[in-house]
Amino acid sequence: MALSEIALVGLNHNQAPVEVRERLVLPENEVAPFLKSLSEGREILGSVLLSTCNRVELYVETIPGAAVEDLPRAVLLARGLSEDLGRLFYLHRN
Repeated sequence: MALSEIALVGLNHNQAPVEVRERLVLPENEVAPFLKSLSEGREILGSVLLSTCNRVELYVETIPGAAVEDLPRAVLLARGLSEDLGRLFYLHRN
């Protein structure tokens, strides 16, 4: 039995224009509060945000079976973007 699971939520240059990706990049001093706010009320054990010129990805460690499908929406709303952009995200588990 797995003690935890890994989920990846992100978007890249194939799905999202640079204007959207740029809006998701956080200054270094905002990363920790952002990750903490995403974890509140969710079964997230830890998280990492990766931003490059081609992609923005959120890796989360969760308890087995935790719901992560709402993370794209949460990321968008936290950055003041329309949740309609959720269609640009990909989600992978384990």
